[in-house]
Amino acid sequence: MGYVKLRFSPHSRFSGLFTADQLWGQMVWALSDLKGEDEANAFVEAFKSTPPFLISAMFPDGYLPVPFLPYAGESTEEEWEIENHNKKCRWLLWGDFSRVQQKTGSFFSQKFPVNDLLHLVTEIHVSINRGSLTAMDGGLYNQQFVSCENPLCVYIRFLDEDTKWPELIDLIISYWEKVGLGGDKNVGKGQFAIGEVPLTKEEDDIFSFPDGNCFMTLSKTFGHDLVPLFYQMEAYEGVVGKGFPNGASYYRKKPIIQFLPGSLFKEGTGSLATEMSIEPRVCTYGYAMPVSINFEDKK
Repeated sequence: MGYVKLRFSPHSRFSGLFTADQLWGQMVWALSDLKGEDEANAFVEAFKSTPPFLISAMFPDGYLPVPFLPYAGESTEEEWEIENHNKKCRWLLWGDFSRVQQKTGSFFSQKFPVNDLLHLVTEIHVSINRGSLTAMDGGLYNQQFVSCENPLCVYIRFLDEDTKWPELIDLIISYWEKVGLGGDKNVGKGQFAIGEVPLTKEEDDIFSFPDGNCFMTLSKTFGHDLVPLFYQMEAYEGVVGKGFPNGASYYRKKPIIQFLPGSLFKEGTGSLATEMSIEPRVCTYGYAMPVSINFEDKK
């Protein structure tokens, strides 16, 4: 069944590029709303052993994240200038990524464009007194959203041949288009037109690259089986979106450490993080979305 690409065309501002664990969580809640809690629980259970599919983070269409690579070490002034320039890049065009994928040393031999595709927009809001439903004196606050004129994309890799999984994704996409994505969808943010589009030849070549000696993840990743090479990590403490009382001790998830997209690994698959709450249903997606890459050790 292979790879599927979802294209998101923004119709509004949104809170930020959605991570794989956020998108997976939105899938769970969509199924809960559409088919009930039992269906949502069954979906989660299917990911606790071998996942039926993998999902990437959201990226600007036409780009992939820059791999986290070590500094090249001793270099000429020109090489040093190229290296420092490229470390400012957040994403690489497909063609540029393909060259780095085949030979990571190329990242330090030519300058790549620094693309600022997302724009932060600050909106000023008025605090409301919920008792009187009137504006509070001096109750102004700022809220930041992201604006993007270009389409965004998410990749899905099906591992299970059962056709119910693509059909489920289609159902979820239709729901997302109606209700939006993210915590601010109720106030008109996170609105997208979403469609499935075929992979380009460049994308297909990238995902089918056979000569790598390690892999890069396109998703936030968690798991004891992972053998990291070069990486960046962050602490994550999620909140259960709905369905649990605010006062419950399991409303806020316990923090975990996750590898960020662009991290390189020698081996491993990642897993669900299932020990984040005393409530056994609460978990977080942490499977790697791997892209083979050929790392050159220049030392």
